Amino acid sequence: MQVALLWQFSRRYLPGKALQLMTQRFVQHARVENINLTYPLSKVFIATSNIHGVTPAAPIPILLSLASQKRLLAYLIEAASITKLYRDHNYRFYLASQVSSDGGTPGVEFSGEPHATAYWNLVHQQDQGRWDIRFIKDGSVYKGY
Repeated sequence: MQVALLWQFSRRYLPGKALQLMTQRFVQHARVENINLTYPLSKVFIATSNIHGVTPAAPIPILLSLASQKRLLAYLIEAASITKLYRDHNYRFYLASQVSSDGGTPGVEFSGEPHATAYWNLVHQQDQGRWDIRFIKDGSVYKGY
């Protein structure tokens, strides 16, 4: 029901066909009733983001399309993470971003190993917790936000 409302909202209020199409694809893949698991798995959806998805910043013209897509992705993940239908079926949704030790862009600290560690920890976490996860170079959660 809430997924259908999200789709109706996107068709009416999101500008442009690209954003509507992205929302449609998200809704199609996120429908609980279309997923049939015969053995226990962690039902965790982790979207990789960057600083543009979660922090307010002055628009940079060259990054406008990327930043707007990351913001929309953050909105969809937040909406899914608080939807009762998904919570009742133990689905969890996260937007994960690597940040530097001081919370900024990771720069030279950026690598795959912290992502693997952070994602492993999220999959094995028992409850939803925060949907916006920021982690540092050792894969641990950054606490300063």
